[in-house]
Amino acid sequence: MKSPFVRAMITGMIVAIVAAVVTCIVEVWCIRYSSSSTAAIGFIFLPFTAFIAAIPFFVFGFFAHYAVLKLRQRQRIGYLFAAIAVTLAILFIGSSANNLVLLIAVNNVRTMPQTQHETFLNNSLWRMNKYVLGALLENQNLSAESLHQIAMIPSPDLHDRMWAMPPIMGENKRELAVMRLVARHSNVEERTLIELAKSPDHYVLGSVAGNSKTPVEILQHFFNRADRDYLIDWGLARNPNTPVDILLELVKSSNEYTRRPAASTLAGNPETPVETLRHIFNMIDKDNYWVDWKLAQNPNTPADILRELAKSPNRDIRRFAESNPGIAENNLEEVTPAEVPAK
Repeated sequence: MKSPFVRAMITGMIVAIVAAVVTCIVEVWCIRYSSSSTAAIGFIFLPFTAFIAAIPFFVFGFFAHYAVLKLRQRQRIGYLFAAIAVTLAILFIGSSANNLVLLIAVNNVRTMPQTQHETFLNNSLWRMNKYVLGALLENQNLSAESLHQIAMIPSPDLHDRMWAMPPIMGENKRELAVMRLVARHSNVEERTLIELAKSPDHYVLGSVAGNSKTPVEILQHFFNRADRDYLIDWGLARNPNTPVDILLELVKSSNEYTRRPAASTLAGNPETPVETLRHIFNMIDKDNYWVDWKLAQNPNTPADILRELAKSPNRDIRRFAESNPGIAENNLEEVTPAEVPAK
């Protein structure tokens, strides 16, 4: 017959295994729901997360078993074991209740009339909670004033990415920080982007750098920062208002996710020098739809390049190249090899 200690261990193990399985199910649900490029990394840490979650449940099961056993034997130590088990149970229930209350708050904000947004941001107890604010930012009709008010909240937590169960995250499948959601919102104003340009988080700065409403002076400042990294470069490379001289530097980057968007942005910019357009057309790794698509529409694209684009297997590229004012109808004929730019 097993000793009471062994039986308590078995009870604890059963409770821990159940907790670990539930944790794995929830974590997999969250990972599969997320569209973040790094979400899959979560699978690597899944066993560790499940193990950590199982520890307090093992302790709960162990002490709960011992408490019942000792109380049946009318031993006072049973009260101590019971107190430990009850304390853990209260913590578990409290954590679950907190998530439930948060979910209710998030859903209330999602359905909140626009007339109540100002009152919420001024008076609500949830006005600084990143998950609730994230739900509020799902509203594409959120006013520019409300966006600026959120951007002015002095909470470092709002600059960090979010991670929670899908019902709480809602449309934010990429787990973007509140300030990134503000920077990417369609109603954000220049003054708000200037404020967000002070963010300590480079992901937020990258979103500010990529917004076409951000002042050129800020974009120039970002490019000249001593701590500039690929996140800022990615934003600058995609911004149609980034100065041509900056894009010319970015197109030389060794990072293809900087180089290609910069080439695409330059290809669509009427101010891009002709020699740069030729360079972009001849880039070894520019083989993507967007570069050719934008070159075909750029009024400064040389005629010989347009004639090449008019032969593209892509119907849209052919159509734009043929209708580009830089190419004459009689130039759509087969060109001589000397006229074809080297690829």
